[in-house]
Amino acid sequence: HSTWRSGVHFPTQCVLNELRSSDLLIIGREESKGKFNVTLEPVAVLLRAGRPVLMIPNNVQSLPFRRVVIGWKDTREARRVVLDALPYLRHANSVVLTAISETDEKEAEIKVRLKDVADYLAGQGVSTEPKIIQRPKRSAGDEIIHLAKEEGADVIVAGAYGHSRAGELIFGGVTETLVTRSPISCLFSH
Repeated sequence: HSTWRSGVHFPTQCVLNELRSSDLLIIGREESKGKFNVTLEPVAVLLRAGRPVLMIPNNVQSLPFRRVVIGWKDTREARRVVLDALPYLRHANSVVLTAISETDEKEAEIKVRLKDVADYLAGQGVSTEPKIIQRPKRSAGDEIIHLAKEEGADVIVAGAYGHSRAGELIFGGVTETLVTRSPISCLFSH
C-alpha cells in the first residue's frame, strides 16, 4: 500500500526520514540548481538511504524492467543490490551479468565468480547471460553503459560506492559514471 506524506525538513532529510518504512526509493538523477534547503541531493540520499535507490534519468517515460544488465564486482554492495533487485529480475525477459576486468586477472577466475552469482540467481528463478569484458577500451562505468545500450536494457543494476565518494570524484569510478552520465535507469544499493 502507499502512503503520501509531506514534511518541513530539508528535502534530503525528509526523504531519508521516510525510508524507514519504504522498500524502494525512486528519484530523478538530476540535482536541481535551486537553494540547498529546497533541493534533493541524489548522491547524499544514495549514500545514506539503507534501501535500494532507483535513479531515473529525465528522458525515461516508462520502466518495464524487461531487459536488465547487472554490473558485477565481487563487493558487498554488488551482493546487496542483486538481492534487492530479485523481485524485478524474476520478471525480466533478459538479464546480462557482466564483469569488467581492467587488470590482467585471468578470465577463468572471473568466470568462477560469475558462475557463482549466476547459479545463485538460477536458484531464485532468474536465468542470466554472463559476459566478461577484459581490458576495456572505456572506463568500467562507460563499458557498462555501452553494454546496456547494446542489449537494449531498461535498467542497470549495480552496487554503489564501494570506495569513498571522494575517491571516485578524484579518480573516477563506476558509480560516479552511472550516476552522472547513464541515459538508462540505474538500481543501486550501498
